[in-house]
Amino acid sequence: MSKFNMKQEAPKTISYEGAELYQKNPTEDWINFMFSSFLSDKFYETETEQTTRFLDLTQKVIDTKGPEFAAKGAYFARNELGMRSAATLVAAYLNDLQFANKRQFYAHFPHRPDDAAELFAAIEMMGQKRSHAVVRGICDYLSQLTGYQLAKYKLKGKKYNMHDLIRITHATSPHIDKFVYEQYSEIDTWERNISQQQSEEERCKAWQNLVEKKQLGYLALIRNLRNILQSGVSREWITKYLCGQVCNQIAIYKSLVFPYQIYAAYREIKDIVPGNLIDALQQAFYAAVGNIPQLDGRTAIMLDISGSMDCRMSPKSVITLKEVGAVYAATLLIQNPESVFIKFGTSAKKKNYDTNAIRFNPFVSIEHMIDEENLGYGTNVPKAFNQLDEKVDRIFLISDMQTMEDHYYNSRENTVNSYNRYCTKYGRTDIFSFDLGNYKGQIANPNNPYVHLMTALNDKVFKLFPYMEANQGLKLEEVIQAIHY
Repeated sequence: MSKFNMKQEAPKTISYEGAELYQKNPTEDWINFMFSSFLSDKFYETETEQTTRFLDLTQKVIDTKGPEFAAKGAYFARNELGMRSAATLVAAYLNDLQFANKRQFYAHFPHRPDDAAELFAAIEMMGQKRSHAVVRGICDYLSQLTGYQLAKYKLKGKKYNMHDLIRITHATSPHIDKFVYEQYSEIDTWERNISQQQSEEERCKAWQNLVEKKQLGYLALIRNLRNILQSGVSREWITKYLCGQVCNQIAIYKSLVFPYQIYAAYREIKDIVPGNLIDALQQAFYAAVGNIPQLDGRTAIMLDISGSMDCRMSPKSVITLKEVGAVYAATLLIQNPESVFIKFGTSAKKKNYDTNAIRFNPFVSIEHMIDEENLGYGTNVPKAFNQLDEKVDRIFLISDMQTMEDHYYNSRENTVNSYNRYCTKYGRTDIFSFDLGNYKGQIANPNNPYVHLMTALNDKVFKLFPYMEANQGLKLEEVIQAIHY
């Protein structure tokens, strides 16, 4: 028996509902924030509280992993996963620090031209002065922009417009010279086109022209479906021009669109949409999840439908954490039809779904998954594990992890032990924890190699699942460490 080399216990914390949880590993917690958070108000935390906690985690990660690791994480989140706010905040935070390849990081961080302006504004918000590496890096980025990009992103009325960025960085190129001397005519963006129309008839015609000439990017297209439909376009026109673009697989892959964004587009228009456009959106949903891997063995999916999961993803979002969780579940079931699905609140229920039905009608299936079905609005994770009465190869737990005290359920079960009890009975099992609330606690010991905290809203992270299970040993932080920009 060891006298000095004692086993290290993972630190514990308390959920906002008073239950004991494990404290997250700071690096995994930071990655979880970066890859999935919009840094907005949540059920238990305000935007300010979320942002403060995220910056504290950022400093902890820098202290242990170094500033270049943080830079690589920010680059991956922005350019591979399409996440903006948290990634930009980290990029701004790094402004005052020294690390290798700093100029290269800032030259490659922006995913589009207005990211440079957002970065400068965030640096100013933090009370910092722009470092030489930031200025030179953004100079490098601006110098390779096309005339169209410069004219499109003039950023009129913003704190930092394109002329400001050029003046501050001294960026130069033939395109910039022409832009500075106003030799580029006003770019006819779709936003400008629509705003110039005086009547409903003109606006309808403008939307039709934009779609017919394929001048809307994919995200702009699905985000404006309601505006297009309400402008007065005919069903025949929708069938001929709109449906094909909505389910265009190449456009879907290039756009970094998340499956939940396609579901959100459906939620915006389901009360006014003709059936053929619903079919096109369902095909688009399937295309967006097509890169999710088919996993070996058997998988269990546990979906939290508690009351706190009714919090919306962001102030501008129409969908809730619960719906995003159901989107996860639907995508996993489509690719892994033998999976076990369990939904839980105060109690839990195992449900059987026809995966062909999910594939061809995902939106109805998602709505069924989040139906409360008299399960209650608490967060009783042990009840979900009690429904899992067989050996599986992996578990996906989708929740905000805000469990209540055990006595609330009149149960002797302990939340933090529910996963351990399952493993004692059926053997070590990988668990992937999708913490949609981005709070500080999790139900499983973060030092356990079978536990993976890896929430993200993009299918690129789903591709890593087969490599991250304990028998493969890949950690998400290793993926970030290997990034080159």
